[in-house]
Amino acid sequence: YGVHKQAKVYIQTGEQDTAEMKLDYESLYDADTVKEIKDAFAALKDVPAEKARIAQLGEQALKEGTGPAAPMIAHHAATLSHLCRHSRDAQTAYHQARDILKSGKAHKALFDYLEKCKG
Repeated sequence: YGVHKQAKVYIQTGEQDTAEMKLDYESLYDADTVKEIKDAFAALKDVPAEKARIAQLGEQALKEGTGPAAPMIAHHAATLSHLCRHSRDAQTAYHQARDILKSGKAHKALFDYLEKCKG
């Protein structure tokens, strides 16, 4: 699921029942958010696929909530929150995800988890 095409998601609603949901980010968010996500997607397309650079962009997003990876991470987090019905709507979830990224809580939580994994 990206920003360049619509995606179909199938959600198990009961023992046998499955619901189809079509995800199109342009219908999930307001115009400002759509532009922010589009601009981030365009910026990331031009980034060479080098591990160090990708890690740097991811850490920047998780630590400060800045850089082109931040809107994409927030977009995917908001989509999951929306699909799982943990938020009122995708737009609200997107703003919550952006706030969490800006606070540095995501970075801290990741590194706390990694520290626990070390044993």
